[in-house]
Amino acid sequence: MLFRSYVPAEYTSDPSQAERTALYPLIPVPDVVIPAAVSKHGVNGVLFQTDLWLHNTNSTSSNTGLTFWSIEEGVTVFRSVSVSLAPFEIRLFEDVIHSLFGAAEAFGPIHVTQNGFNQLATVLAFSRTYSAAGDGQGTIGTELPTLYGPLSGRLVFTGVASNGGDTRSGFRTNVGLSAAYGFASPTVCLFDSSGEPLGNPVDIYANSYTPVQVNDIFTVAGVPSTVTTNATLVLDTRGSAVYPYVTVIDNRSSDSVALAPQIDVSPP
Repeated sequence: MLFRSYVPAEYTSDPSQAERTALYPLIPVPDVVIPAAVSKHGVNGVLFQTDLWLHNTNSTSSNTGLTFWSIEEGVTVFRSVSVSLAPFEIRLFEDVIHSLFGAAEAFGPIHVTQNGFNQLATVLAFSRTYSAAGDGQGTIGTELPTLYGPLSGRLVFTGVASNGGDTRSGFRTNVGLSAAYGFASPTVCLFDSSGEPLGNPVDIYANSYTPVQVNDIFTVAGVPSTVTTNATLVLDTRGSAVYPYVTVIDNRSSDSVALAPQIDVSPP
């Protein structure tokens, strides 16, 4: 069986790279964040892990800091490492949470800090989270879109799915985030294909960088029996800034897809 994954273009804010290629449009990016990386067993005992690629787009060496925040046995744990990248170097860290940070059974965001925190970025990041295929042949997984700065406002995720709470067939949807700074309490609302509300709003509470994940959001919203592959999830940050992600997981294979957030610009 052949599995494919979409690889998006990345961005740089380094003016010296303006003429290299259209893959590096100049935009100001204050922060580079992988919203969720993992080395942890999930439903049905499946091990999920994350590979991380770093690309130094600069013509000079870069000393890049990586920070990883996780919740382990109910306690927030902070880990930090430094990586030196040669000019234009691209480096892969397989199972980055375990191999680089020395953690196990952990998940959370990775912040790529460079040129001073919240300054313009010249090192790009890309990640893939995956598990072994059920037949032991190859892997299945998804890319979680790198976030260049936190998001705020009403964030819309289309293509949300649920199979009535049965983790042996169909799909389930997980929602996660961390606060960019301070405290965040966004609200998640679900809507069916007709735009009608599904269940109850779900409030998510998060401190700075501390990861929070809500598994099977339909059950938490009070509609566990819902069967759909065509729902919409709206995450209202309620004035805070967050690093969010939404994944839809195939219960049969553990294959997953990350839904890209879109900003709701419709009138209130």
